Order: sequence, then structure tokens, then C-alpha cells
Amino acid sequence: MVKKNKVHAGNVVDYIMDYEAGDQEVKDTIDLFSYLIKTRQCYRLQGHYGRTACSIIKAGIIDTKGKIKTNKLKELIREEHGE
Repeated sequence: MVKKNKVHAGNVVDYIMDYEAGDQEVKDTIDLFSYLIKTRQCYRLQGHYGRTACSIIKAGIIDTKGKIKTNKLKELIREEHGE
């Protein structure tokens, strides 16, 4: 289920826990990494987060400032739902 709240300092741990448990939809994962890139926290967490952030940036889904590219996100969501 997609979370309705934006990622922020007060709930980022919940998002990370869901991500690590594999219990997160694409939209929430992208929202999480957008926040982690904006705050540069992805580079302070374990290496996986920095590498994943770099891959997401390289794929053009999120820019280096953490802004989500809406068209790319829509493509990912369609793929997730088999459309």
C-alpha cells in the first residue's frame, strides 16, 4: 500500500524499515530516495543507499537535488502494475 504522508525527518525511519523489509511500493521507494538525496543522508547510511541513489540518479528517475522526474515515476508505476 502506498503511504499517504511525504517522507520527512519524523517518519524516515519507518520508510527505511519498510524498504529494508521489502514491504514498499515503487512510489514510496522513490519518495524515500528523493528525501535521502535531498538531505544527502543516502551518503551517510550504509553503502547500499548511496549506490542505489546513484543508480536512481543515473537512470534519470530523480535528479541530483532529489527532484523526482514525474514521467519516469509514472513509467515505473505502470511497470509495477504490469501495464
